[in-house]
Amino acid sequence: MHEEIHNHFYPIFFVDLSKQETRTFFCDINLCHNPFQRIVIEYTSTYIHNVIPKMCCYTPTNLLDEGDDRQQPRGEETTKNGVHRPPRDENEETSSSTSTSPTPIIGYTNLRSFLLVTMASLASLKFSTWFPFVLPLGVADASSKTYIPAYYHYDGMNTKFDNTIYTYGTDYLLTIIMFTMAHHCYYHGNSDDDTDISSHRLRLYTTSLLVCYGLSTLAGGYSHQYYIGITALNTNKFRILWTITVGNVAFASCFMGLIGREVQLLFAATAAAAGGGGDAGDAGSSHTRRTTAAAATTTITTTSAATSSNRQLLSQLLPVGPIWFWPVYGTYMLLACALGYMSYKRPACDIFIAGITQFPTTAYCLLVLGLCCTTTTTSSSSSKCGGSSSSTPMDHVRLPYKIMFYIGFAGNAPLLPMYPILVQHTTLSLATINTLLHTNLLCMWGMQGLSVLHLIKAIGLHEKEKKKLTKTR
Repeated sequence: MHEEIHNHFYPIFFVDLSKQETRTFFCDINLCHNPFQRIVIEYTSTYIHNVIPKMCCYTPTNLLDEGDDRQQPRGEETTKNGVHRPPRDENEETSSSTSTSPTPIIGYTNLRSFLLVTMASLASLKFSTWFPFVLPLGVADASSKTYIPAYYHYDGMNTKFDNTIYTYGTDYLLTIIMFTMAHHCYYHGNSDDDTDISSHRLRLYTTSLLVCYGLSTLAGGYSHQYYIGITALNTNKFRILWTITVGNVAFASCFMGLIGREVQLLFAATAAAAGGGGDAGDAGSSHTRRTTAAAATTTITTTSAATSSNRQLLSQLLPVGPIWFWPVYGTYMLLACALGYMSYKRPACDIFIAGITQFPTTAYCLLVLGLCCTTTTTSSSSSKCGGSSSSTPMDHVRLPYKIMFYIGFAGNAPLLPMYPILVQHTTLSLATINTLLHTNLLCMWGMQGLSVLHLIKAIGLHEKEKKKLTKTR
């Protein structure tokens, strides 16, 4: 600390989190006769000014500047007790009340999102292990005999694991098809053109989802083919393989949620998609957003009031969360799987529990596409009435692919009540049951990939159309 302090009115800046503002208090350091107290006050002031605003994720935009009255106070006043204080400005309250609020760096949105994803993860895992036992029409009774917790410890009485070619053969077939679709999806129009940059993230998320499916069936097929008997099932190698099998299905929720998020950004044409507002965790995608926003600004010159209100309504009904929201959710489900919270005596049951955890992301994807279709239809009709020639990406999406999107993401739900009924109340072998289930997975996962691939093509067509309009203007 300097021996000579010219400005003994030391400012202490206090960050009010409840009102998201910074208040300034002045402390007369000359009143502290104890040198230790003087050091504490100076250190505390420096800490509050430099550290706390960063911890609270707000930049001190309304703090005093370096060359202001903090260094050379004007017209100091003296109270009856001899205490010096800075002069009061009549316009101080007005200026402070109208001053710009601190600019949020992370803000409360991420905190709310973190609490939401934490509660959603806990509730979803609890719901997935509870829901099979409350289904009506005798499904709950069959589930109680089928879903017996194992925590990766199997016995000869309740454990059933099929090792026929019908099971691992269809698993390998699924693997080949999923990897082929993933390759086609990722390299579809993969170039530096703006029409491909706009859909790059959607292609990446869809490819990752299909790869998760392929890895799951690959590890599952290998397990069904080579791990025969209870002794082999109780080894660490089988636990690792089956964690890969079930964990990829559980972690697929991450990419399903990101697909829904990207569809909302690209097809809803909200302010968040154009400028990244409200999405502090997605700063890395600014190039894609700027490209889309610039092209849209060039080609679309008139926007009706109905279009603006529809976009605001969609943003209010379904806010775009931070980009890390669904990866956190998927990681939690993957850890729960690895720790054995989805493990049952019949290993096939693990897949169904992991599938139930996809309920939030599935509902999110279906809701996003439904709202985007409704909003875009109203916006397109309004623009046509106003004489505008602009279109939206959703105008290039055909109805059969919309239906395919809905069926593909929701079509695996009937497998949950079907499996315990087939196991407990039919004479079908495990090989036949697994073949039927794998056939359903092939249809539903294939519809997911094809429908999202069509959305990617629709984005490319829309970008090419905007480039043509730009050249004609």
